[in-house]
Amino acid sequence: MDVIFTGRKMKNWIISIFLGVLFLTLWIKIVDWHEFLNYFEHGNLLPAVGFSVFYLLAYFFRSLRWRIILKPITVLGYKEWEKVLTARKGKDL
Repeated sequence: MDVIFTGRKMKNWIISIFLGVLFLTLWIKIVDWHEFLNYFEHGNLLPAVGFSVFYLLAYFFRSLRWRIILKPITVLGYKEWEKVLTARKGKDL
């Protein structure tokens, strides 16, 4: 079984969590919460819903695009791709 956190990975996780907590704390302290809540009470959320729908549609169309792009690649089997990915300069495929 592989160890998930060793050396550099553990250091990166600790720094990432620290920075996340730091920026979240700063955001909580900087935001004027009365004004923030006022936007939601009196604002029109219909444009946000519309933008969210278009954002999700963009992911859907990207997935279709990648399906078309990767279609020729799936013709090769696993063994062929393993050879291509592990090939080194000067070695035969």
